[in-house]
Amino acid sequence: LIAMGFPAVGAESFYRNSATQVRSFLQHFHAGHIKVYNLCAERSYDPSLLGLPPDRFAHIGTDDHNPFPLFSIEPFCRSVASYLAQA
Repeated sequence: LIAMGFPAVGAESFYRNSATQVRSFLQHFHAGHIKVYNLCAERSYDPSLLGLPPDRFAHIGTDDHNPFPLFSIEPFCRSVASYLAQA
């Protein structure tokens, strides 16, 4: 399990996680064994930004600086369980 800030490109990558560096890290240490969950409701990105196929990416957002909504916990847990069952 890895928690990280939003992957950024351009000037934003000076103060956020650089999408290029995140992609390199994931490919080097976790190639073929990863699923990324974007928990940010305000922003999304294409999974190809991190070199991921669509089935290895999910967007289950919550508002920034707020608790995860209860109605989102079950779909998130089901998705994680499904991914882990395949591994």
